[in-house]
Amino acid sequence: QTSNFAEDNKDIKMDTAERKRLRSNYMYTELLARLNPLDITDFLRRKQVLTTKDIESVQAAHTQAQKVIRLIAILRCKGKNGFTPFLEALKIYGYEELAD
Repeated sequence: QTSNFAEDNKDIKMDTAERKRLRSNYMYTELLARLNPLDITDFLRRKQVLTTKDIESVQAAHTQAQKVIRLIAILRCKGKNGFTPFLEALKIYGYEELAD
């Protein structure tokens, strides 16, 4: 029996509404301006969203905005398994208004 990766993992892909929300100009601009990704990376690692390599990649970015951009790029690759814990982390770590 062969396995089709895309078919087997269709339920973990980020849905269109989640992608649009993450890419919306308002949310993206606010994340760039206000989020310190290092505030939430440990939480996302504990939730098994980010790997140590992912976190090192975020930390290696030079500016705060570059760190946010890198984190968002990584989260987009994680699909639904990344988006929901990301919103949870925003709410827990004082970025509630960014999660709404």
